[in-house]
Amino acid sequence: MWLKEPSCIDVIRQGWENGEDCQAKIRLVTSKLRSWSREAFSNFAKELKAYKIEMEKLMKEDQTKEILGSQQLLDLKSWLALERMIRNHVGV
Repeated sequence: MWLKEPSCIDVIRQGWENGEDCQAKIRLVTSKLRSWSREAFSNFAKELKAYKIEMEKLMKEDQTKEILGSQQLLDLKSWLALERMIRNHVGV
């Protein structure tokens, strides 16, 4: 998954070029990749969690046409976020 992201190689290069010896380079690359991964890929989980919270709020409301439309929109947004996550993961 990571290697399909264009910025991954830059993260590796930055870590490798700034380490003094091989062990330091590996440690630095590992640290940079962990940070980069959290930033690059955790947005999906946060996005889905926000949709879930919003949907739970809407489910407590009277089910008017407007609320039902909002629920459908959130459902669609959730599916699209899942699709993006899957596409990024498998590189489709």
